[in-house]
Amino acid sequence: MSVAQRADTCPHGRGSDRYWPWTRENNCVLRIPSINGTTWTVSFVPYENMEQWLLDNDVSNVLAFDCEWTRRSPNGIGLIQFATLPPLYKVLIVDCTRRSQECPGDHQTQKRYPLLREVFENHRMIGFATTEDVRRLGFDRVALDLQDLTPSSGTSRHRPQQWDWLARTVQEEIFSKCDPPMDCNGQPKSHWGLDDLAIRITGHTFKVGMPKHPKWSNPEWKLTDTQMHYAANDVIAVATIVKRLDDRLHIVSPLRALRTVNTLCPTEWPALKVEAQKQPPPTQVVSSRHATVSRTCLRL
Repeated sequence: MSVAQRADTCPHGRGSDRYWPWTRENNCVLRIPSINGTTWTVSFVPYENMEQWLLDNDVSNVLAFDCEWTRRSPNGIGLIQFATLPPLYKVLIVDCTRRSQECPGDHQTQKRYPLLREVFENHRMIGFATTEDVRRLGFDRVALDLQDLTPSSGTSRHRPQQWDWLARTVQEEIFSKCDPPMDCNGQPKSHWGLDDLAIRITGHTFKVGMPKHPKWSNPEWKLTDTQMHYAANDVIAVATIVKRLDDRLHIVSPLRALRTVNTLCPTEWPALKVEAQKQPPPTQVVSSRHATVSRTCLRL
């Protein structure tokens, strides 16, 4: 995995912030090389500066989403990560710990995090295994959870009906042609992780090794470049996977056409998908550097 580096414009110190914060004046970002040679820029802001970042940066109406939080912590969500879809390569990491302290007894998310509610209402959010994240935030489920597309999701009653066709298509075109991922003992895994899905679809790992998980929900815990890289790569992986799926199956255009997450009729989505498929997908070339992967395994 490529090394992340802070921009030269970042200040020498972080003050009381958990990480070097982005501001309009310093444009401090963490740079992470992408798998195609471009660079993801990762901005860190406290919750109260989130609106300024959104006003100053172009973002698509489809966003990858994830959260980091410490189990059993009374402070709730620690970090919230957003990523745009390529060809935009921007990640925003929001520190929510101060906001949680300011409203310790308020468990109504629309009061504690009104701007987050606005982002969820005005964008189509995509994640992986986000059920517990959105429950802790008090929101409805994301527009698309990539975990619902993996074979281990089966015919989950939790999956919205409009995703059945996409799950079948992805499983027929991708998973049916490949061996299941293996665990460290060489045994087939019962469930797919995000990195398993990323390796299968992109041929790359997005996992960032850390000796232990930091105290995400602790406002006093200072975050390192590696920990920020770890948090950012969760949404970078989701955004990259979605871009590859869109190149092949044209899923983003109908996703943008959703009125709300829960109002699309199951019969509407295939029609929107057909409309989006009028333009043929670009030709995909598989690099020989991934020759260790079975040749029958489809790469998007």
